[in-house]
Amino acid sequence: KFIASIKFSSVPQTESYVPDDLLGKWESRIILGATNWGLVNSQVLEKYTFMEDGRYQSSKMLAGNTYGKFSVNGNKLTVTDASGKTTSYRFKLESKFEYGSWHRELTLYDVTGKETTLKWEGE
Repeated sequence: KFIASIKFSSVPQTESYVPDDLLGKWESRIILGATNWGLVNSQVLEKYTFMEDGRYQSSKMLAGNTYGKFSVNGNKLTVTDASGKTTSYRFKLESKFEYGSWHRELTLYDVTGKETTLKWEGE
């Protein structure tokens, strides 16, 4: 007789990030229409820039030199804009291979479950 035992253990999938993982410029775009000859229009919806000293800037901020602050705890991103309004997101970072090249994606989930995907600029 052959006796075997298998034990499965459930490991929680908790993702942990550090602020440096977010550094750089991120943007989301909307592509409006396509034809046989290529792209019709691509518009930026949102832009975020995360800096080394914990500052961040978004396209929604009115003045070009206005900065907010950001912090990362596990997979939770908290941003505070220049007026003091704080917003929290769950997020994940992924590297994806698409159309023959790699790119980084940052996906934000707000409290309602709405998902926003940002791509890293410059890759």
